[in-house]
Amino acid sequence: MQTIITKRSSVPTIQSPFEGDLLERPESASVLRQLVDIFSDGSVIGLNGKWGSGKTTFLTYWELYMQRLGYNVIHFNSWENDDVDDPLLALIAEFKRLSGNDNTRWKAVANNLGKITLAMLPSILAALAQHFTGLDVKDIVEKGSDEVVNIVESAIENYSSQKKTIKAFKESLSEYVSDHAGGKPLVYVIDELDRCNPAFAVKTLERIKHLFDIENVVYILAIDQIQLCNSIKGYYGSEHFDAVDYLRRFVQFTYDLPQSKPDRFIADVMKRLGFDDLMANDDTKKENYSYLEMFFSQLYKGIDMSLRQMEQYLIYTRIALANTQGLTIQTSTIALLVYLKMFDTEFFDKYSTFQIEDDAIIEHIESHFSVTFFDTGIVPSLYCFYPAVAELIFVRYQHEARSERLFNKNGDLRFKVSRFNMEQFPQCFTCANERTALLPTILNRLNFVSQVSI
Repeated sequence: MQTIITKRSSVPTIQSPFEGDLLERPESASVLRQLVDIFSDGSVIGLNGKWGSGKTTFLTYWELYMQRLGYNVIHFNSWENDDVDDPLLALIAEFKRLSGNDNTRWKAVANNLGKITLAMLPSILAALAQHFTGLDVKDIVEKGSDEVVNIVESAIENYSSQKKTIKAFKESLSEYVSDHAGGKPLVYVIDELDRCNPAFAVKTLERIKHLFDIENVVYILAIDQIQLCNSIKGYYGSEHFDAVDYLRRFVQFTYDLPQSKPDRFIADVMKRLGFDDLMANDDTKKENYSYLEMFFSQLYKGIDMSLRQMEQYLIYTRIALANTQGLTIQTSTIALLVYLKMFDTEFFDKYSTFQIEDDAIIEHIESHFSVTFFDTGIVPSLYCFYPAVAELIFVRYQHEARSERLFNKNGDLRFKVSRFNMEQFPQCFTCANERTALLPTILNRLNFVSQVSI
């Protein structure tokens, strides 16, 4: 199995926080900074975006941007720390980095933290009683002995003591933060929370709520809200658990990271992967290559890919184009076949094994792609999508049988078309190269996909 990893071409710094930024999200950076200032008295803000949407990359730039503006920023990677049972010490350790060991304020924080018994954090008397007695509330009431009553009273006293200790801890932490925040709110970024095991994710939310919700600290939780809610449901063992409402108890405000502008990102990845080398080696396809970048951008927007998926798709397509050099086949057809193989597996399997007819292929394409793909006024649609779909059907037939199988006696296409432009689409068949490779030959060159890991 071959593993391929692509790297950024430049590294951002505090002096140039957006150096190498391909996502073009400076407006999002400014909006998130304004939210920090608005909720500077202490809050939890969710930065929401699906997996692979570039949240971590965005935060890399944004944290440097904030530091340049004078904010102290703490970064906590949840996924790298979820091998421990409780996130408390890992979370508090990041605060320590503000001053190091030799600090009176920090020693007060550590001292108060040492007095907190985590088992005492739940605020429900039944849970406290069961913790100390091993009995549930019903059993305690039924026994009714003085000994049990004394134990429960002891539990309540201990809980009251813990509340005072927690208050003292939060006050000492607040004073410590005030000493080191430089007059601005401290920004505490918690990344990859949706990738953690459910127990760690839920405990992280609870620790922030019960121990770390202090003035002048703004927490930024980078999450895929859908995935995190699934983790919460998994932790509580029920699909019917209202995870969205539960999450609202911890997150005061959610900012949805806008979909990035893909053009610079796609151009950069194509350059790093050497798409231009392929152009230089095949003069007959240079013109077709010039439209590929626009076609990739159209796919990204049209089917709502994540950036991570887009990068993987470009890698696979680059290898596929190299593997099919020498075959008479359009580059956009290879790009579309790779897309179908990656993102529309069930249809691709039926198509590649000749289990569906031409009508069904067209019907599927017309129902699964957005309206922009069928607009011939858009360059990638006219020069990439239309010819590629035509070749999907063209390559299914032997060379000598293509005209007969595709057109009737009147010269019209034999299959139904509803969304394609009926002036432009038939021309893609009549102008197709009769030497175009056959589907089995093409598919044989694409079998590598299952052996490549990214």
